[in-house]
Parts: sequence; C-alpha cells; structure tokens
Amino acid sequence: MKKLSSLFLCSFLVIGVVTFLIFWLKVSHISHQPKTKAQGEVAVILGTRVFVNGRVNQCLVARLEKGIQLLQQKRVRALIMTGGRDKINQPTQAQLMASLARYHGVAANVIWTENNSSDTWENIAFAKKIIQKHHWNKILIVSEPYHLPRAVMIAHHFNLEVVPIGVTSSQCWQNKLSRWFFIIRDFLAYLQDSWRIFSSPALPE
Repeated sequence: MKKLSSLFLCSFLVIGVVTFLIFWLKVSHISHQPKTKAQGEVAVILGTRVFVNGRVNQCLVARLEKGIQLLQQKRVRALIMTGGRDKINQPTQAQLMASLARYHGVAANVIWTENNSSDTWENIAFAKKIIQKHHWNKILIVSEPYHLPRAVMIAHHFNLEVVPIGVTSSQCWQNKLSRWFFIIRDFLAYLQDSWRIFSSPALPE
C-alpha cells in the first residue's frame, strides 16, 4: 500500500511539473513577442483591480495603454474594456479604462464595455456577446504574459480565435517578485479553469 501511495504521489508530482513547464513555455513565448504586428478587428482588454493602495492600478493602466497603442497603429478598429466592480462605491474596471481612454483622445464610438464580469472566464464570456453582435472574427486579447495562456484557453472554449498581446511594460510583469507571484497564481487558476472546461459540455459553434 505504501509503495502504491508513493507511486501515486510521484506520478502526481511529475504531472504537475510537466504541466507547469508547458504553462511556463506558453508564458515565455508570449513575453518574447512584444513586437508582434498581429492585426485584428477588435482588442479585448482584460480587467484587473481598479485601485491598489488607494491609487489607480498601474497594471490596469498598462493594459489600457497597450490597447490604445493597437488602435493608434490601426491594428484594430475597436476596443472592448472588460471588468466589473471591485467595490460598490467604485467605478467598474471597464468604466475606468473607458474614461481614461476618452481622456487620452480615443473616440467614444470605438469603445465598448462589459461591466458585469468578476473573473477572466466572465471577461471573455461577456465580451463574446459584444463580439457576436458586431460579427467580429479577428480578435486580439490584451494582458500580461502570465495571464494570457489561461485567457486564450478560455477563449477557445467559447469558440473564439484570438491572438494574445502581452503587456510587458506593466509593473506586474516588470517587477520580478510580482511577476512570479502572478505566474504561480495564474498557473493555479489555469489548472482550475482547465478542469472547468474538461467538466463542461462542449459549446455550440
């Protein structure tokens, strides 16, 4: 029995290590393509907390700035801001990004928001409704590299073909301590969402 338990534990650890290495290779691949010139019709900017220590979250701002850059370079023609409300008395993540985008000169008619999501799964599920309404097919998805393997996996589950755009200028990526914290956190979330997909019925095209 002890040998069987040890074998099971070793197998579990090996699977875990291999899965992490695959995840890390995906993160690394995205992080080394900051100059990709991928074109799309719309960029989906994934939300994150609005405020950190009483100040606007600079990681959220970095994601938005990348989306604005894509628009200015004419690589997309619209932006979808995603993310709900962290607290009752605060704007939603999407609302804050939309306001900042308009402040920086982005026309209101190219900004779309979904204000109800509470996680990455819902970011993409709710953004899909906007995407379908406008019949967009070429989609760029914007966030830090550690976040994008999971986001792409979820997008594929929702029958969306997306190109990941890594935000390597973000403080959450540039700070090594933060980077590894989020890599580990997102790896665990990646496992959770992988199981969620595995246990969910296939979605219709």
